[in-house]
Amino acid sequence: MAAPRLDRRRSTIGIERRQAPPDRTEALAEDQIAALWRLDVAMREKTQWKMLYESAARGR
Repeated sequence: MAAPRLDRRRSTIGIERRQAPPDRTEALAEDQIAALWRLDVAMREKTQWKMLYESAARGR
């Protein structure tokens, strides 16, 4: 006997997507970015910050 199929049209009835809050973040100033690169931290952290900065990703 075959398994019952899921009716995808009816499986989301009544489910609402929560709205994202407004984005109020601001970009760091150039001197703030330069200060990050000068910090005495592990290469792993510097690499992560650099990748987030260059990809314009949000770090929350």
